[in-house]
Amino acid sequence: MAAAMGLERKAKVAEVALRCALCALAALAAALVGTGSQTRTFFSLEKKARFTDMKALVLLVAAHGAAAVYSLLQLARCAAAAAWKGGSNGGAAVVAWSVFSCDQAVAYALMAATAAALQSSVPCSSASHYSLFDNTHQFSADD
Repeated sequence: MAAAMGLERKAKVAEVALRCALCALAALAAALVGTGSQTRTFFSLEKKARFTDMKALVLLVAAHGAAAVYSLLQLARCAAAAAWKGGSNGGAAVVAWSVFSCDQAVAYALMAATAAALQSSVPCSSASHYSLFDNTHQFSADD
């Protein structure tokens, strides 16, 4: 019984550590993208690019900010569960599945926002880019 309690405590410590890391990294990513800018000179005209110039980067900053807030809320839940040690454990499975589902939703939202930002930031020329639905290009033996 004592070994099971020790293992459960280690799992809770690992969960808190991972959620702290997620919170710090998500906040750092949102801050870095949100405060970053780039200046380019074109024929004596200076254009300063910010993250607000691309909607995908705005989505990326918002998704990382939401992930940081979600992680803080889950840290508060972990702290409350650790402080409230007594009572029945009847709804533990429901809470565990709810937390797992929310974690998955946040992970997929971050992945989708990152993929959208990556896709919109990669330059492509019309000569080298073929759409999957564009059937005007005829493939030959030289392709």
